[in-house]
Amino acid sequence: MVQKRKKLRKFFSKCIWEVVTVDLMAGAVKGKYASEALLMVENFREMVIGETTLKPPLEKLNIMQSVAQFPMRVKCVTLAWHTLNSALVVDKEM
Repeated sequence: MVQKRKKLRKFFSKCIWEVVTVDLMAGAVKGKYASEALLMVENFREMVIGETTLKPPLEKLNIMQSVAQFPMRVKCVTLAWHTLNSALVVDKEM
């Protein structure tokens, strides 16, 4: 299960968009199994690029949907999610 919320916030602290998304992400994935977190990563990516909106209990993350209008900010907002995805995929392979 994902538990390292404070460490995630310290790792991503360059851009306000990164800080906000890391905080939201950490709260959303805390206590979830890797398979659930991986599904959240994909759902979040689709939402940020404007393909969908998130359903409960993740609707709080829909606040980041407006970022779709700013392609450079999409990169900032999804960086932590891509990192989480990579970490979980590597962890599953071990």
